[in-house]
Amino acid sequence: MMIDGDAADWADQFGLSFPILDDNDGVLWERYDGYYIPLNLVLDRNMVIRYRDSGYDDLEVTSIIGDYISPP
Repeated sequence: MMIDGDAADWADQFGLSFPILDDNDGVLWERYDGYYIPLNLVLDRNMVIRYRDSGYDDLEVTSIIGDYISPP
């Protein structure tokens, strides 16, 4: 399944400063059993999944991401 739009444009639109993956070939979709849109994954620096959920809850996702961002 593919979602229209460019990942980089989407990241710019929302002011995201972390990497956004574009999975038009569906490789990650298959690997992580992603049968929901949106499927949100938060991976730490070692590529360990720290959060996985379908749907979107802004406060929950923001909180999880905040847990893994190093202070400046």
